[in-house]
Amino acid sequence: SEGYQVRPANSGELALKSIIAEPPDFVLLDIQMPEMDGFEVCRRIKKMDIGSTISIIFITAEADLANRIEGYKQGAVDFISKPFQREELLARVKTHMELAQLRTSLKLQVKERTEQLNKQYFTLRSIINSANALIFSVDPKYCYTCFNQRHAAAMKALYGAEIQEGHSMLDYMIVPKDRETAKRNIDRAL
Repeated sequence: SEGYQVRPANSGELALKSIIAEPPDFVLLDIQMPEMDGFEVCRRIKKMDIGSTISIIFITAEADLANRIEGYKQGAVDFISKPFQREELLARVKTHMELAQLRTSLKLQVKERTEQLNKQYFTLRSIINSANALIFSVDPKYCYTCFNQRHAAAMKALYGAEIQEGHSMLDYMIVPKDRETAKRNIDRAL
């Protein structure tokens, strides 16, 4: 009557089969059930590939502190004590549905943005590597954050070193004068 599609299951095993067949947005789960308790059902849901996307709310008469803690350990997001008020249940369901939708939307945005950044990164790396110049960048501790193949080849020719990102460029320089000149130039640039 509130616009939600509900699939009741009268056992943990049936609930798990239903979830595998068609993953729900969230699950209302009692602790006391035939065959296996709600904690075990919760644990099994969270082990599923889709388990991280399913919010679980325990709705139970056994909502003492120990049971709530155990439920949260197994992955529950909320507890509703029996007897419950219809309005409270609907308000919490609405809140968790909105949170689930926001999480899904955020994951999609992160995925899309990550794909965009990866494309930009590979484009930039291609440009840097094809440049006819020595290109590198370092952080304030002189550690490489990026370099092109020409710079790597020059460092290999000058110092016999295979340079790596994250390592200090000064560690490769065996001539103290080169280290001081490099530090001075980098400090000025930074």
